[in-house]
Amino acid sequence: MEYEQESCFVLAIRHTDRQTDKPTDRQTGRPTDRQTDRETDRQTDRQTDRQTDRQTDRQTDRQTDRQTDRQTDRQTDRQTDRQTDRQTDRQTDRQTDRQTDRQTDRQTDRQTDRQTDRQTDRKAGRQAGRQAGRQAGRQAGRQTDRQTDRQTDRQTDRQTDRQTDRMEILVSTMINNLKEFIASIIVNIKQTFDIYCHLGRKYLPCRFIN
Repeated sequence: MEYEQESCFVLAIRHTDRQTDKPTDRQTGRPTDRQTDRETDRQTDRQTDRQTDRQTDRQTDRQTDRQTDRQTDRQTDRQTDRQTDRQTDRQTDRQTDRQTDRQTDRQTDRQTDRQTDRQTDRKAGRQAGRQAGRQAGRQAGRQTDRQTDRQTDRQTDRQTDRQTDRMEILVSTMINNLKEFIASIIVNIKQTFDIYCHLGRKYLPCRFIN
């Protein structure tokens, strides 16, 4: 905009200078005002061009510097964020791995200890129990078998009796409900036939209903 204003101003000056030139200067071969004006105009144009170029260069340089700074800042921020995330992930993974390894080791040790203790106890108990259990087990086993058989028989009898009683009750209720339902249907049929006969005695003979 400044460059266009200055060029318009220079053209206006040239126009006024052309009108104010003397005829004597034109006739004589002296250097006219046009040549001097052209030189001055060229110098002023060069200066204005240089100033405008400098201003535009500064503005473009500032804009490019800002954009490059923003891009570099974003890239550096991304890289730093990635590095920090990786470091934190590694540290957390190591800590979690250590904790899980410790817990699993403790659990496995406890389980193995319990299993070995149980196995040794079972083996020793079986050997001692077999010898003593065979003698006492035969006597006690017979008594317990008799008692268990009696108890199981009683329980099975009670359960079967209860189930049969329940089934009988259900069957009786079903039969009673069916009887009531059939009776209600018969009553409804009789009522409907009576109504039709009462209304249509002229057109429908009802002797077969009686």
